[in-house]
Amino acid sequence: TFLWEEGYIPLEIDTIIKPESFLDSKPSHPKNILTGNIDSLIENHPKILYYNNDISINKIEYRLKKENLKPNIQIKYNAINQHTATDFIEAYTYENYNWGIKASYPIFTRKQRGDLKLAEIEINEKENNLLLLKAEVKYKIKTTYNNWWTTFNQVDIFSETLQNYIRLYESEFTLFQNGASTLFLVNFREQELIKIQIKLVELLYENYLSKTTYNYQIINYETF
Repeated sequence: TFLWEEGYIPLEIDTIIKPESFLDSKPSHPKNILTGNIDSLIENHPKILYYNNDISINKIEYRLKKENLKPNIQIKYNAINQHTATDFIEAYTYENYNWGIKASYPIFTRKQRGDLKLAEIEINEKENNLLLLKAEVKYKIKTTYNNWWTTFNQVDIFSETLQNYIRLYESEFTLFQNGASTLFLVNFREQELIKIQIKLVELLYENYLSKTTYNYQIINYETF
């Protein structure tokens, strides 16, 4: 229904074609990619980079508001010289000039000081939130990585268990063929074998899901 060849031609699948057994899949190995690398992952996490840039912007605004509290000083210097046809520099003398200085400072600076204090509080709050965010990101990355390792080890154990159950079932079936067992015991062995196969499929699924979740945690904090 949903498979098509080029030109919108429905693809007819032969009845002998079957999907690959998930039990033949190998679990995804986490290796040791987290060893000594978690601090780098956290510092380069997009969410952390965003917060660092936001704090840097706030610090620049804080410096600007701090400058507004300084007095305003203007210095004026004018050279007095009569315009002649000769070069102005040659006719210039240090004796002819006037200069002045103007300084001003607002009497009330309540608003400027209030804005400065609010900017300082905002920076401190964002820095504290950044520390909390780093801890949360680290926790989520380590948790998903540990789940990845756990499911990998469980798949390895259950793969060996499955082989043991296969041998038990085959042995029971052989005994049944030789008249040394009953159909009830054969069915029981087969049911237990199916349970282990289902459990192994679930663990394989969790293993691949843990890997995907780990990769997602590296690039995005908000998950689940």
